[in-house]
Amino acid sequence: MIPHPIATLKAALRAHWLARPDLAATLGDRITETLPPGLGLPFLLMGEALCREEPGGSEVELTLWLVRAEEGTAGLLALLAALDAALAGGLPAGPHHRIVSARIAEARIDHDPREGRSEARLRLRAFLETPEE
Repeated sequence: MIPHPIATLKAALRAHWLARPDLAATLGDRITETLPPGLGLPFLLMGEALCREEPGGSEVELTLWLVRAEEGTAGLLALLAALDAALAGGLPAGPHHRIVSARIAEARIDHDPREGRSEARLRLRAFLETPEE
């Protein structure tokens, strides 16, 4: 069974980001699709996705929610820059899809001083090529 392009993208992103020592040390096992009780900060939640079939593959828009405990947004922006830099190097190909491009297309940053945390709502856009069989 061929995995859905969204599943392929989520798995590739998680593996790619956790292969980087700096991101693995910061996020560890907190790149997730659900918010289990007691999940520590920082975390990166992979949320809603939209997949459009295009000639030769699929375009996927994936919503990400990045949350970090801090006063201000400097640390959050540094973490966002590290995630983005990791995307610039490209993502590995899977057996059923090749991720041609992946980039953060939109970022909305907010800080809640009462909660002592900052968050980024991100929209990642990717194109996955489906090799001909």
